[in-house]
Amino acid sequence: MTLTKSLSWTLRLAATLPFFYWLVGLFLEWHGVEPLVKINTQSGYVVLILLSINLLIGAVHALKWLDIKYYRFLYLERRWLGITCGFYAILHFVTYLAKESFLPKGWEQILTKNYLTAGSVAAFILLILMITSNDFSMRLLKKNWKKLHRLVYLAGFVMLFHIFQIEKANLVLLLLLITPVALIELIRIVKNLVALRNKN
Repeated sequence: MTLTKSLSWTLRLAATLPFFYWLVGLFLEWHGVEPLVKINTQSGYVVLILLSINLLIGAVHALKWLDIKYYRFLYLERRWLGITCGFYAILHFVTYLAKESFLPKGWEQILTKNYLTAGSVAAFILLILMITSNDFSMRLLKKNWKKLHRLVYLAGFVMLFHIFQIEKANLVLLLLLITPVALIELIRIVKNLVALRNKN
């Protein structure tokens, strides 16, 4: 097995560890008296981290700051990271409904509370991207595939709104997570605008 494959499988294993930790913890009662609350909160952070890593890899590649040989395994695993991110987003959504015992009130709150509406929109977008993260969808959608997957930026924006609304006490942690990605994406946008201006 090559070093790239070894690193790729290590990354995949690391990305699945939270799920198995929560699953085993349910049986061994590691999560306290409100396990669904804990899993719901932690899965939200996992989604943010995975999405941030994915966007960071894409931005670094687009800006050509590093030779791809230094992060090839990460670049090749972007699709897997996206699928995993979508899975955790759905888990986050389902655990919210489970906290509400899947009663109509839980669904109604999605429409009446802004942070829940934003979170649901982000989860839906990530679900669509997860479903279409395969070769068949790329062949079917052709050039539209890239356009569709640019919705990841919208998902990131509404997800941040969702998290900021409910985790105001942890703003420092959130800023540490998103600032590097936000700065690099800003540089990427400015570079594209300058290139477009020079072209015209």
